[in-house]
Amino acid sequence: MTKKLNLLLIGFLSILLISITSCKDDNDGDGDGSGNNGGGNPVEEKDYLPRAIGNTWNYSTGDVATMTGSTVIEGRTFWETEGFGPLSGLSLSIAEDLTLERVLYNEDDGVYTVRGELSVVDILGAEGTAQPIEYVVLDKNAPVGTTWTGNLVYSYTYLDPIFGTPITPPEIVVPYTFEMAAKRVSLTVGGETYDDIIHVVQKFDNFIGGLITTNIYYAEGVGIVKSDSTEGNLPMDLESYDLK
Repeated sequence: MTKKLNLLLIGFLSILLISITSCKDDNDGDGDGSGNNGGGNPVEEKDYLPRAIGNTWNYSTGDVATMTGSTVIEGRTFWETEGFGPLSGLSLSIAEDLTLERVLYNEDDGVYTVRGELSVVDILGAEGTAQPIEYVVLDKNAPVGTTWTGNLVYSYTYLDPIFGTPITPPEIVVPYTFEMAAKRVSLTVGGETYDDIIHVVQKFDNFIGGLITTNIYYAEGVGIVKSDSTEGNLPMDLESYDLK
């Protein structure tokens, strides 16, 4: 079975706008970082990807991201989002037989991890299972110039629709590199200036002899405020946000 790769930008440029959580309300616009904790949400101050149920971010491309809940996986708390795909700056490459079910985020001592949970597309009525993928998108403690690398490994199995025997296609391996490009710099986005920005550059293999390069800008106490990519997608600028 031939596999074609579709590049899906999930979080701030296709990918994840992880929880761009700060304490600014769309209506007052003061962004004071006080962190209204209504509904039992934890207050996440001084966080580059804060998490709380009900947080919403609106982008210049018309995308809206909302944090919808949390779940514990093997003792680690992950936060789920809707509409974070093009907003988070994370990038996933997925075989045509796979679909992305949900994107979750975890933070541990300043290290932010994305977990992509996949499922197998209905193949002639056959059922299948796919392994999740995880990768680190930000280490806020890393010095400028630090890089971290790895591979996204897409592995799945489905049952032959005629004989019911399991079929496991070859794994799809996507190399990636992240670089801490700058820390504690200023950036103006949507008319608002953020004075504590972390700039991360992510690069994913595009399988045709090049790399997809995405710039992601995280504001302290807010989350991802901007992303742009070499793939020709429109830059995504944060226009407003409502954080709980």
